[in-house]
Amino acid sequence: MVGSALGPGNLDRTLQKVFQALGYFHTGFIIDGYARYTGDKVEDAYAQFSSNGIGLHFWSNGWGVHKGMPYIKCEEAIQYHTPEESASLLLRFVGSKNPDFLYFRTILMTPSEHKRLFELVKASRMWNSSIHTRSSF
Repeated sequence: MVGSALGPGNLDRTLQKVFQALGYFHTGFIIDGYARYTGDKVEDAYAQFSSNGIGLHFWSNGWGVHKGMPYIKCEEAIQYHTPEESASLLLRFVGSKNPDFLYFRTILMTPSEHKRLFELVKASRMWNSSIHTRSSF
């Protein structure tokens, strides 16, 4: 998106106005595939309209902060399984890390699979004991 027809420098201002007008909060996701590191210009643009943070595909080894904007590498492990297996993997991952924030990539899952995954996680003993106090799931 940063290299769109709106031109460099205009996209971040345009998105900022749209998001503010609609009361949206945006969490970006930079899909870089196996391309080279996108660089500071891309991160600087995201910091303007995605100040709550971004998820990164490959180039990050974990998490950090870029000019006040938090970033975290997304976890892909749960999207290649059934909802039942994905729920189990997600809960195991959360239980082992005890994080305040995680970013899971689930684009390959259908809406029905997402619904079932959310139902399973919410019904879990772990969700009922501690996760829901820190999550907006």
